[in-house]
Amino acid sequence: MDRLRTPVQPQRREATLALPETPERFLAHPHSLWIAIAAAWGIRLVLAWLSLRLGFVEYNADGFTRVIHGYEWLQNPRWEVGVWLPLHFWLLGGALAIWDNLYLAPKLLATLAGLATITNLALVGATLAGRRAGALTALVVAAFPYEVWFSVSGMAEPVFHAFVSGAALGLARWWVTGSSRPLVLGALSLMAATAVRYEGWFYAAVWAALVLGGGWLRGWLRGRRQAGVVLGALLPFLFIGVWLQQNYALFGDPLAFARETAAIKTELDPANVSASLLQRLLAYPRALLQIVRVVVVASTGAALWLLLRHPRRWGVHVVFVGGQALLLILVTATFANLGPGAERYLLSNVVLLLPALAAAALDLWDLRPTGWGATSRNVQRAARLVAVLGVVLLLASFGRRLAAPPRDYPDPDTRDLAPVLTTALREPDPLGRPFVPVVLPHPPADAYNAGYALRILTGQPDTVVVTDQPALLTDMLATHGARLWVVDTTAEVDPPAAERSITVGRFIIGWPAGE
Repeated sequence: MDRLRTPVQPQRREATLALPETPERFLAHPHSLWIAIAAAWGIRLVLAWLSLRLGFVEYNADGFTRVIHGYEWLQNPRWEVGVWLPLHFWLLGGALAIWDNLYLAPKLLATLAGLATITNLALVGATLAGRRAGALTALVVAAFPYEVWFSVSGMAEPVFHAFVSGAALGLARWWVTGSSRPLVLGALSLMAATAVRYEGWFYAAVWAALVLGGGWLRGWLRGRRQAGVVLGALLPFLFIGVWLQQNYALFGDPLAFARETAAIKTELDPANVSASLLQRLLAYPRALLQIVRVVVVASTGAALWLLLRHPRRWGVHVVFVGGQALLLILVTATFANLGPGAERYLLSNVVLLLPALAAAALDLWDLRPTGWGATSRNVQRAARLVAVLGVVLLLASFGRRLAAPPRDYPDPDTRDLAPVLTTALREPDPLGRPFVPVVLPHPPADAYNAGYALRILTGQPDTVVVTDQPALLTDMLATHGARLWVVDTTAEVDPPAAERSITVGRFIIGWPAGE
């Protein structure tokens, strides 16, 4: 009988207390989940198309400005160090190299990035809460209005959200499985995010703390070292280190980009310089609440609910998102001046919490209160009612916003001018004059931003020359370089003599006399 006994194996020093709870088949992503993700892609494409049909052109001037910069970078590829981080411009230039269309190529890049974000966050939801949460996450992300609008824009947000959601997926998979492969892949994705928007730098700081802390605890409990943990923790800082070094080498200050950004914000909105510390601390949350109040309240409540119910499973993800928001607010409030676009600085945090919204709704639906009798059943019914109403009201709020997409940029006069100017440029010029000078008010006036839209919407970025200097118009007319000219009447410039001219809104288009 002794020969039949199974030898007692020495127990390994391993604990599961630090590991997340395991939802049923949470690591399985069967075909049903991918079908849901594909359906969410279809919903996103339809909603994006409808937004364009309803008059959305670009979220603000930053989108078209970035496209022009990407186009100019493509004409002369180079390493440049300045206020803007470079990766988005490289990707825009690459897209334009493949498809020479200033209006559509950037939208295609943003659309692909938006689909990647849907996929990444659906897999985050599936990893942490099961495939139903993943499917519901895909639907919610697909219909989130700002993700819809950014997916057909030249803004940096869609690319940034794709990379940072890839980082969140890598972090979640590492935390659940203990494998270093998703951690390193997530670190690479986060490193790319740090080269797109500065918000990624704050994610990198929180990431390092979570990975080093969690990795050390996991390794100690399992009695082994994990070589990939240190690499995964520090890899996102590779670009940050290069950028700081380059700023020091070129400008003698590793934070030269941040100081220049603060100066630009001061010029754009001088009143914010005198804002109190409390006003600075509240500026970004207040701006975010103004545009997505329902989502912020619901996602924050969902995150708190999951922290109470499943802290070991959701703690790392919530700390990654919430810790970044807190760090960003503290640093920017004490260092950088506030400026336009404040509503977008915390928008990635909302996007990353959408899986928590889906998971919390399903957790409420599956709630099994302790106790017996009618009281327990009533609690369960109430929880399910809250879950259903929450999802329905959330999607209804999305629908209301999607029905009225942003139409502020470009302004109506610029929208009317672009097709008129495009038609005029199709006419052959007998003298072969190459330029169309457009005189606009001095920046930072909003009217100056019309120039970026005109260069893109006409498809003539080299022909349309935007300036705030009337002398350039005079020189071009004197040297017979202007085939047409455009003057914004708010620039207080006297229109030059013309063979004929027309007025479109606040703009005057003139045809110089032929020679």
